[in-house]
Amino acid sequence: MQRFLPAGFWLLALAAFWLLYRPGLPGGFIFDDYPNLQRLATITTGRWQELLSYAVQGIAGPSGRPLSLLTFALQHDSWPADPGAFKRINLLIHAINASLLWWCFARLAQLMNLHQGRWIAPIAAALWLLWPIQVSSVLYVVQRMTLLAATCMFLGLALYVESRSVQPRAAGTTTNKAHALFLLALFVGIGLGMLCKENAIVFPLLVLAVEATLLSRVRRPPRLWLAGLWLPLAAFTIYLLVFLQPWQHYGNRAFDMTERVLTEGRVLWMYVQQIVLPSAGSLRFLYDNYPVSTGLFAPSTTALAWTAWLAVIIAAWQSRRRWPVAAFAVLFFLGSHVLESTIVPLELVFEHRNYLGSPAIALFLVAGLTGITQVRPSVRLALGALYFVMLAVVTFNITSLWGNPLLQKKVWYMQNPDSARVHTTFAAAVLVEGYPEESARLLDIAIERFPTNSALAIARAEIGCYVPELRPASLDQAIAAAAKGDGEILTAVQFLDRIVNAFSENHCSAYSAAEIVDLLRAAQDNPAFQPRLCDLVLLEGIVYSAIGETDRARERLQRALELDRRPRTLIQAASWELSNGNTIEARKHLDALHKLRESKPIQYFAVLDDVKLLELRYRALTSDSGSPE
Repeated sequence: MQRFLPAGFWLLALAAFWLLYRPGLPGGFIFDDYPNLQRLATITTGRWQELLSYAVQGIAGPSGRPLSLLTFALQHDSWPADPGAFKRINLLIHAINASLLWWCFARLAQLMNLHQGRWIAPIAAALWLLWPIQVSSVLYVVQRMTLLAATCMFLGLALYVESRSVQPRAAGTTTNKAHALFLLALFVGIGLGMLCKENAIVFPLLVLAVEATLLSRVRRPPRLWLAGLWLPLAAFTIYLLVFLQPWQHYGNRAFDMTERVLTEGRVLWMYVQQIVLPSAGSLRFLYDNYPVSTGLFAPSTTALAWTAWLAVIIAAWQSRRRWPVAAFAVLFFLGSHVLESTIVPLELVFEHRNYLGSPAIALFLVAGLTGITQVRPSVRLALGALYFVMLAVVTFNITSLWGNPLLQKKVWYMQNPDSARVHTTFAAAVLVEGYPEESARLLDIAIERFPTNSALAIARAEIGCYVPELRPASLDQAIAAAAKGDGEILTAVQFLDRIVNAFSENHCSAYSAAEIVDLLRAAQDNPAFQPRLCDLVLLEGIVYSAIGETDRARERLQRALELDRRPRTLIQAASWELSNGNTIEARKHLDALHKLRESKPIQYFAVLDDVKLLELRYRALTSDSGSPE
């Protein structure tokens, strides 16, 4: 009976997990779901060629994340009508990940001879499973990439622990089985993990954190293993610093690299609070208004945060043999953030960045409570039960919001009124529900509150495309925002793209071509928009093409190619030339695209479907029969 009690507890935890997350299944797709999954509509037959073609055309990261995309491709029948089908698979993956953690923690507890290890492992895994901070990772469909990368790393970590458990105690001997498990761990943790999401490159760092703490009293691994862990880290560091040079890619951000690094010290402490002491109000999902640290003492909490982290790191390293679980929590958590919370020019805050590192904190809390021998077991049990009840209440509140998109955006709006992105999101949700007047009113309020935000006034102008009677008296306000605004540049360009495409498809009669061109020219003259200048020039060319001004359209197209000969620009150029019957110029652009297969294969395969369609159009135009369409 004693042997099967932990398994019974685990089944109870899985049942609670399902009941708590079930209210979130009806919610829809949001944000990055659309650009990453919209190509699912191109899968018609479901044949493996189509599935693989979709899988290798990812845009979310340098690797393309083909394994993650393949799982989405297998669900193409559910796009876009049934987001719940995608979320159910996410729930399954999250449950599998928690089970892998139980396995890993249990094996580690055996190697460490940890007191009450039989119970610590399932309780820690259940704690991680139910933590409210995981909700956005699980119910935000496209974050399956995060879940699957964690699956590979957790499985890789479990395999590594198994390799250490079968390693003979005698020095200088290691069995073939141990070597095989180690190699398999690297293949799964790094190889497969990076095909799901690039942050899997930190897997060796996480293994080293385990070695330095939880396995510090066990016989050291072979030197060859340590070399196998350090070499990928060294290679990636060289690639990052020599080739990628992330400090050169901050053009789309309102902060530079130094400011980002300074700010992350405060962000990491906020993450710890959100993990350990969560509340529905503290987990607000959108953090675009998080205050940037412009200096070590601006704000003063920046210096305090980094001083505290430095002290914690030193203490963890010095006490890694005496208090290995505490040291493990610090080193594993920070190791999981070393890519996403340092110099890479990502946004400042996202809750899903804690999915990988938070298990170490769960193990620390459970082992710490179990180790307080001065407190009676009944009291410890009561405290643990109360904590789980508190987590269940918070998690249920958040998942219920994810199941009601309009209410979710309204709550975000009420909780975080200082976020311009929250205002835009709420207005968009109201528009989708069929209330354009209310959406326009909300945007008018937001424009007054955030006068320098470029996206809001352009979003307000977009409503006029669909509901002409709600168009502003003129585009002067949007033009002024495009000319001088400095906030949400990427979002502003997306709104401009939608206005232009609506105009080119005759769905935006409220504005003249001259007005839209003035809007685009204003953005082109704004230094804040310079990283997206090529996109803006292309959009201007589309406007001219829509009204039949071929010469101006071609001039804008050539200007875009001078700015950036990336695949999307070449595709646009080839498509435009084919539409105008210029097969010679189209052939030049198609040849340039095919040359990318050797020089930039990832970019080439990301647009392969578009290239194939262009080739079909080209052959139709150059043959004696067939239609260009």
